[in-house]
Amino acid sequence: MHNVYRSRGKNKDDDGNVVGLPDVRKILENVHDRVIRSVTRKVTDRVTEKVTDNLDKKSMQILALISEDPAYTSTAIAEKLSISRKTVSQRLKEMKEKDIIERIGSDRKGYWKINND
Repeated sequence: MHNVYRSRGKNKDDDGNVVGLPDVRKILENVHDRVIRSVTRKVTDRVTEKVTDNLDKKSMQILALISEDPAYTSTAIAEKLSISRKTVSQRLKEMKEKDIIERIGSDRKGYWKINND
């Protein structure tokens, strides 16, 4: 059992730890988590708004697949969405021209990067 005593206006236990006061670290972590969630939500909303304003349904489906697995090839995307590879290539080209996505690396071993600017 720990005894609590007062020293210089602070309640301390036998080990010298301050008791009865809120843990400042926990409060700061909570505030930090709330700020991060809020900023993330706002950025996600803005990026989604920017992207969806410029894209049709098929392009959005392609973008969703790319976000799921950036290594997808145009052939794999075409198979997943049951559309032609040419349609996928055209949509990818449009998104690259609008600077929504970019291809990093080669066609076979590269990956897609979604730009958040």
